[in-house]
Amino acid sequence: MLSAFWQAMAGYTPVMTSKDSDTEGGNATSCWTDHLIMWTSIGTLFSSLITLLMVALNIVNFTSSMHGSPIVQAGQPSQYIHLDSVFRNNHDRNTSHHTSIVNFPDIVAQIEARSLDRLVQEDTSRQWRTPLGTVFPEDRHVIVSSEASTVLQFFHLDYGMEYCSLALSIPPPSDGFDPEAKLENDTVVDVWLLQSNWSDRLIRASSGEIAPKRKTLVASVPIRFGEPFVTDRFRCRSGELSLFELSCSPSSAHSCHVEFWQNGEISPHAGAYITQECSLERGEV
Repeated sequence: MLSAFWQAMAGYTPVMTSKDSDTEGGNATSCWTDHLIMWTSIGTLFSSLITLLMVALNIVNFTSSMHGSPIVQAGQPSQYIHLDSVFRNNHDRNTSHHTSIVNFPDIVAQIEARSLDRLVQEDTSRQWRTPLGTVFPEDRHVIVSSEASTVLQFFHLDYGMEYCSLALSIPPPSDGFDPEAKLENDTVVDVWLLQSNWSDRLIRASSGEIAPKRKTLVASVPIRFGEPFVTDRFRCRSGELSLFELSCSPSSAHSCHVEFWQNGEISPHAGAYITQECSLERGEV
């Protein structure tokens, strides 16, 4: 009898209680949570490794570009965004439609020959005070002698007028303007192009700023009354600067002195200035 009972009981499967069901469900949830945490950690680690790798590659590329080429200083943000595409699609790019413009320097200042640090100082003797404040005329003083050289700073703004030439002449007297010109015979002036990055720009030459270093000797010019000189054409992109220095050439060190005042509002134009011409021909923008 007992053996028959136990055989019958062996054929039954125990019914799972609610307590057993909760325990098994909790184990499954815990296992799923563990897997989620594990894969999340792996994904985070993998993403961090990719980020570090990209940063390392950018540093390597930046370092190699710095080593392979000189630093190019950014100019002012362009005011003519995508205007170049308009000219590329315009088949009528006749440069004769665009007359040249004259650009006078915004700063003209002197460097004393004994200044080892190349400190610049602007002549403000033609300014005057009024009850309302100081009047700053357009008069600029150019002096080249054995004791001083002159720095010229130009800012190029106009889009598409990016072919430039530096002109140099002694202004003649005119109604209401006296250039106070002085010239010694056999004076030869060296025209130097200076480093013209935005970090080198002069802001207020009267505050004792330092002139940029000389970069290239552009020309050696014999100075004579009534004989203007013009340099070869060079590229002057919109938003960039051009800085020049006028100094005595070693060939005329014992007899070198040219001095005058100039004013960009006087016609005809004379002194030290830049002529800008159209650069849009042949699709150049």
